Order: sequence, then structure tokens, then C-alpha cells
Amino acid sequence: MAYIARKPFRYGSVVYMTGQAVPVAPDDVRMLQGQGKISGTAPETASVKPPENAMMPKAEPKHLGGGWYEVRGKKIQGKERAEAEASRPFDSEGTR
Repeated sequence: MAYIARKPFRYGSVVYMTGQAVPVAPDDVRMLQGQGKISGTAPETASVKPPENAMMPKAEPKHLGGGWYEVRGKKIQGKERAEAEASRPFDSEGTR
């Protein structure tokens, strides 16, 4: 089970900073809580999937010069093509 570090400390061979989730062996929980190093339990980090109908916000084309634009990390030639690419939504996995 993971707990939240209340202050920086070394546990095993790793240094945990305040606010980080610390995986603690069941035998060490009381000792570390007594020393004020950990508190509570960290929320489980499950992969959060966006809803099926979720859309990413529209990207604005960035002018690079010479008729070239950048949209979402891709270089596109022509203002109209760049604007069309920027207006296309992503699907739920973040791809087209």
C-alpha cells in the first residue's frame, strides 16, 4: 500500500519528497507514521480514460514562415490546410 510522505526522508535506497506516494511494507507503517514521515494512504492511480465523446480543444496553427504552419507538432504547408487540420478533433485515444 502507498502512503503520502509528510516530509523528505530516505526509505530503502530511495529519497521521497513531501507529497510523494511512498510504497511501504506493512511492517514499517506504524514506525514511519510514529516518526511523522508518512500519513494516510495515497489514492490509487488508475488510468483515467476520457469519455467516448470527449474532444480535445481546437489547436491554433503557429506560423513558421514561408507558408509553413505547425499544428499539434506537425508541419503543414498552406494556411488553409493548417486551419483545416487544427479544426479536426481528436478521437477518445488522442489520435485522428
